[in-house]
Amino acid sequence: MTPIAQTVDGKNILNISRRRLQKNATIRENLDITGLRSDNKVWVAIESSQIESAISKLDGGLNHHIQSISPNLSPGQIQLLALARSLLSGKKTILLDEATAALDGENRR
Repeated sequence: MTPIAQTVDGKNILNISRRRLQKNATIRENLDITGLRSDNKVWVAIESSQIESAISKLDGGLNHHIQSISPNLSPGQIQLLALARSLLSGKKTILLDEATAALDGENRR
């Protein structure tokens, strides 16, 4: 497949990360891949993704480890964490595919 356009506003759009959340890593490590963002910025992304209440209830909060099978996070909540990571990246444009597939009806609104 040959893309019609490789850039949007002069920015390369061909290299889009589709990285999934890492298992056996903390919430913070999954959201702030570079480790350069302040806790405040991480929490703003979490709040914007409407996953704050679930993260606040986890032991350790941002330092909670996501296990390979986490009984503490639903597929929809993991999807919201991926959204928070995208928001934290600071990109001006975020393309989402199936962004609400695992969300419940209330969070889809």
